Amino acid sequence: MCGRYYVKDTFEKEVRALLKELHGQFRAESISGTEAFASPEGHDVFPGSSALVLKESAGSFEAAEMIWGFPNPKGKGLLINARAETVLQKPAFSDSILRRRCIIPASRFYEWDRSKTKVTFYREKKDMLYFAGFYRSFGKESRFIILTTEANDSMRQTHDRMPVILEKDEILLWIREEKEFPRFLEKKMPALLHEQDYEQMRIFG
Repeated sequence: MCGRYYVKDTFEKEVRALLKELHGQFRAESISGTEAFASPEGHDVFPGSSALVLKESAGSFEAAEMIWGFPNPKGKGLLINARAETVLQKPAFSDSILRRRCIIPASRFYEWDRSKTKVTFYREKKDMLYFAGFYRSFGKESRFIILTTEANDSMRQTHDRMPVILEKDEILLWIREEKEFPRFLEKKMPALLHEQDYEQMRIFG
């Protein structure tokens, strides 16, 4: 699964650089000053909090602030992840994955091993990760979910699931191409590096 991730203090600069690099395909209006960039320092993103996503809107691309997690139709709590292997068959997710795909940029993400020790995962020599996801509106709120897949060798000892991570040149294919995006549901994930936190830090405090 993916239940918490981190954006560092240079995140806004990196997102703006990405938008500039993809000039003509993304626009960067209205991202500064949002809750997603509320802290000048790096910060963790939790389920239920606001974060930045990249999405298509009226034929253009934009950065937008959304809330992480769909309301759980079966009761309390949030649905924050969807399995890539079954997402197209799930009524709660199928329409969104077909029509409203997005990218969730991050710097790093966390998982906890069987002893509840925090482990931080990141990519070597890459400042950003691009999680595949999708979104929908609930009333006036836009909310997103992160796709997960079976963990690869670089993460399997910590957890059996990991986010679906795309490359920069796969962003447009994921968001826009109806015939292309399903292949990413079976994509082989890149190798990750990790750092172990040996403090007694628990998932819920």
